This record gives sequence, C-alpha cells and structure tokens, in this order.
Amino acid sequence: MNTLFHISHSIFNSLFHFHFSYHAILISIIKLYYSFTPINTTWTRTDTRIQPKHTSLAPSASSDNSK
Repeated sequence: MNTLFHISHSIFNSLFHFHFSYHAILISIIKLYYSFTPINTTWTRTDTRIQPKHTSLAPSASSDNSK
C-alpha cells in the first residue's frame, strides 16, 4: 500500500511539474501576444470611433476598406 501511494504521489508530482511548465509557456505566449496587441487595439479604437453606431458591422466595414 505504501508503494502504491508512493507511485501515485510521484505521478501527481510529475503532472504538477508538467502543469507548471505548461502554465509558464502559456504566460510567455500571452506576453508575446500582448507585445503585439497595442497596434491592434489602437486600430480597433479608431475603427469604432469612425462607426460608433454600427459596432457589430465594424469587421465587415474594415474588410471593405481593405479592398
């Protein structure tokens, strides 16, 4: 019974370390994503400023402007 507990504990430990490394990778990806977003946020801000009433139609309007 002690060996079974030890095996399950080691499995839980390895899973916890894997989860921690996955979390660190996810944080680095989010930081990388947010380092590029200021350009996108300012662009969407100007887009909503041009069309404040039609916020739902803003994506289609931006695609029309790209033509």
